[in-house]
Amino acid sequence: MDLTIVVPTFNEGPNVVELLRRIGDAVDDRMIEVVFVDDSTDDTPAIIERAARAADFPVRLIHRDEPVAGLGGAVVEGIRAANSSWCLVM
Repeated sequence: MDLTIVVPTFNEGPNVVELLRRIGDAVDDRMIEVVFVDDSTDDTPAIIERAARAADFPVRLIHRDEPVAGLGGAVVEGIRAANSSWCLVM
């Protein structure tokens, strides 16, 4: 894995599919994964799961029912879950 892209989300379901499409367009032949760390109270986790099945690269979801430390905590959790040496936070 060349790069892990960590995406903290909160109620951002409508943006997920387009974001994954644009990431796919931008990464060329790199081996990447996307890790969503989601604190949503809506249907965003279900949207991420559906979009993950259609993606050409690994997409994982960490849904935090009880978020700790807000956005910073989500970033840290995503980095800890990374399968690569390099992380990019969006």
